[in-house]
Amino acid sequence: MTLHINNGLIQDSYLGEVPILQRIVTSQGSANNVRTHLPLEGPIGVTIHNTGNSAPSADALAHASWLANVEAEDSLYVGAHFFVDAQRIVQTLPLNEISWHAGDGMGKGNAATISIEICETSPYERCEANAMALAAALMETYQLNDLYTHEMWSGKYCPRLILVREGGWQGFVEGVARIRAAETMPPMAAPVLDNTPSPWAQEAVDWALANRFLVGDDTGNLRLHAAPTREELVAILHRITKERG
Repeated sequence: MTLHINNGLIQDSYLGEVPILQRIVTSQGSANNVRTHLPLEGPIGVTIHNTGNSAPSADALAHASWLANVEAEDSLYVGAHFFVDAQRIVQTLPLNEISWHAGDGMGKGNAATISIEICETSPYERCEANAMALAAALMETYQLNDLYTHEMWSGKYCPRLILVREGGWQGFVEGVARIRAAETMPPMAAPVLDNTPSPWAQEAVDWALANRFLVGDDTGNLRLHAAPTREELVAILHRITKERG
């Protein structure tokens, strides 16, 4: 799915069946610690995080509220463009603005990638699946090829619930690729069926169908006007012989 974005804000209300909510942090205080107002370069890719908060109430909306409070208090230099849980996607910063998420200062992680924080609430598998779908949509929209972990930018063991699994990061990357491939695959053409008999053959075809001397292939195609192979003729004779006992 290609997202509709205006001035850094997603205009779509849903990604598939998952609601997309806007909880853009309002600029407050003097530190620009969450709302940086610095232009994002590129972007060059998407960086994936886990929130590190496994409390049952620590969903995407709770983290959006927390981030707004951090901005109001000028307390931490942190940020994320999105928080994703099992029920929803919440955008918290414009996509054309730098977020402090990668721990690399003004390096490419912070300055040139979109940040997705995956909540650790239950069912976690659904949180991760929604994050995969969001990453795929962002990459398709911006025509990006690269996914990153927080660890790649600054060494922090994050996203921890993905990295702890054997092959976890590779599986996440492959899952995003499968979603993108499915979204961009052209629709398959409906098979052309040769199931309409000539008028002179209608009675014989009806009889053959009724007695199962004539059956279609896996697509239901009877191939009425195709030349029969020798094995097809043998199969027809075999059915007739069995029918007669």
